[in-house]
Amino acid sequence: MKKILIFCMILFGFLTMKAEYFDEMSFMKNVNPKITTRTMRIIKESIDENFYLVSDTLTKKQIYMIMANESHFKQNAVGKNDSGYKDKGLFQINKETYFHMVKTGIIKDEWSKIFVAKYNIRIGMLLLNSKIKTVKNKVPIKNEKHLPLMVLIAYNKGVGGLLNDINDGREDFHNFKYIKNLLRFKKYIVF
Repeated sequence: MKKILIFCMILFGFLTMKAEYFDEMSFMKNVNPKITTRTMRIIKESIDENFYLVSDTLTKKQIYMIMANESHFKQNAVGKNDSGYKDKGLFQINKETYFHMVKTGIIKDEWSKIFVAKYNIRIGMLLLNSKIKTVKNKVPIKNEKHLPLMVLIAYNKGVGGLLNDINDGREDFHNFKYIKNLLRFKKYIVF
């Protein structure tokens, strides 16, 4: 009887652990079937290496969902944002944001490396870190559980855009278009 109880406890522990497991490689492959194993490995290693910058507020799943939404894990992705700027790379970094980071001393100017996966991810994580700090310092946070959503919205539309929405009485953070865009990638998360 004791052995059966121990076996059940081990099995329950395994099932619980498996429910929290996130398979990054499967997620990337499901989002972008053309992605190479080498690129997936570089992305995973780069996120793991820089995750400490955002780990107090965001999860790795959220980081992967940002990249899925922004670039579908295409290193050379180029998009055009509402301001008319071109967004580049995995995190879709634009020159305006990039050179603001250079000007404020967060990074040095290496714009020519923006399509290098490791570099783009580093810049994206530093940008998210900056958004976390700014949101914590400048945005009235009524409920701490909304902080990650606010940071994600600020990543997309800027802290000023987030503040404008809050000042207009909009605090349904789950219903923001960017959050809904990120959540559409949940279907690719394999447990």
